[in-house]
Amino acid sequence: SVFPKHGAKVAWPTGSSLKVALKVKFDRPMQPAVLDYLLLNGKVTTGKLENFRCLNPLSCDEVVLEMEASQAEEGFYTIEVGEDAKDMD
Repeated sequence: SVFPKHGAKVAWPTGSSLKVALKVKFDRPMQPAVLDYLLLNGKVTTGKLENFRCLNPLSCDEVVLEMEASQAEEGFYTIEVGEDAKDMD
């Protein structure tokens, strides 16, 4: 599952110092290396200021990317998980 929902439109006050989050919840625990296979709008986020992180490093079944609301550009965002991402099984 993803948050915000597919095709959702979100809004916050302009000039806000809020942090916004994009989340992906997997149906099973993933290896922490899944972070290397996540793309935001077709680009790798690993090693960038805003990058995905596991909410629970032991299971990595949910990942989040937080950013300043003022940095979030208007429009749709896509999150892709590369086919080489591995689960814990």
